[in-house]
Amino acid sequence: MATVLPPSTLPNGLPTHAQWLAGEGAGSWFVLEPARHADAIYNMDRYDAEGHLECRGLFIPDAHSERFDARKPYTITYNSHCARVTVLQDGQVFTLNPFPEELLP
Repeated sequence: MATVLPPSTLPNGLPTHAQWLAGEGAGSWFVLEPARHADAIYNMDRYDAEGHLECRGLFIPDAHSERFDARKPYTITYNSHCARVTVLQDGQVFTLNPFPEELLP
């Protein structure tokens, strides 16, 4: 049976709003913030327990998640990783996917 890690101490340098998501044998800190000068686009950084960057990218809500608002309280939940972020807000589950590379300037 795999061990689920409890939250680690917030590493130096990570913002206080970083959220810990425990996993089997590991866990990650997620930092999700609205992108500057863009509506409904979010910067996501994922760090390991010691605060080392694991991945980073721009994410957008899927068609069923357009009402997600990062300015309101939310909780990062499963399945969240470098290719998808799932959040719980106001009793609803929202999915954020990578911003399509072909649309990047």
